[in-house]
Amino acid sequence: MIFARLGWRLSFRFGRKGLQARVVSERALEEGEWIGYVQKIGEAPSHVAIAAIGYTHGLPRRIQKASYAFRRGQRIKYAAPPWMEICPLGLPADWKEILGEEVEILGPNVPPHELARAAGMVPEEFFVRLSLAIPRKILGSNEVR
Repeated sequence: MIFARLGWRLSFRFGRKGLQARVVSERALEEGEWIGYVQKIGEAPSHVAIAAIGYTHGLPRRIQKASYAFRRGQRIKYAAPPWMEICPLGLPADWKEILGEEVEILGPNVPPHELARAAGMVPEEFFVRLSLAIPRKILGSNEVR
């Protein structure tokens, strides 16, 4: 896997605060520079963070324009559609030291019904599509699947 060669440790967890993903990379982009398959236009220079979760984990590719992640009381827009195992987040240029931190992908500040609506699906469909790699705890039980 390419991320292992780069020293990235892909990590996400579903806990009391919802689904969290770790930021594994960040950098500033100049106007017209590319983010993966998408050319970033305008708002130069912009700052991008890469979170370790993607569409293979169930994050819908259609959420870029209508949904957001959450960190320290602020919404973070997606800079491009999620890729297979990572997703780019657009950050204000003044945000520093986000590398290694976790961002909320789904939880109290990013409700599942909002994320599902942004992706053009119902919440139940969204939950069914979440990867089995994400542990699930059955309420009222000690069982984790």
